[in-house]
Amino acid sequence: MKMDAVTKAEEFHGRVQQIYPKMTLPELRKIVQVLRNYKYSKKRSDKILTQKELIIHDEVIKQGNSFNSVYRWLLLTDSPKKIKDKVRSGKMSLNEGLRKRSKIKDKNIPCLKNREFIQAIINCVEMYISDSGEDYPGRLHNERV
Repeated sequence: MKMDAVTKAEEFHGRVQQIYPKMTLPELRKIVQVLRNYKYSKKRSDKILTQKELIIHDEVIKQGNSFNSVYRWLLLTDSPKKIKDKVRSGKMSLNEGLRKRSKIKDKNIPCLKNREFIQAIINCVEMYISDSGEDYPGRLHNERV
């Protein structure tokens, strides 16, 4: 019987939790992302894996999975319950679930008003670039009374 991606992710997380009981799904997802980048990136020659990363690397290899697949399974666990249920039941593929997940995530990004955005840029300039006391358009002057 073919397992769905959500079940595979939960099963993989369970196997890792036998080794590292306190490891959460977001932590595991981040480590598998590092491993995936290590495996498939051309810049990996300077990266040295930690002991935890090596153990999880061995677990992925031992199960015969690819790092890309495991990472995609783990990404799906961060999706809304509706999407996970549809993937579980076979009404939606993993790819469709990940696409819908990213669309929902994009809608949840808060929008800044133009003035707030400009003020954030000015604050960065004041903090990191400008000399103290330098005057320029838009600078807020904190005058003491």
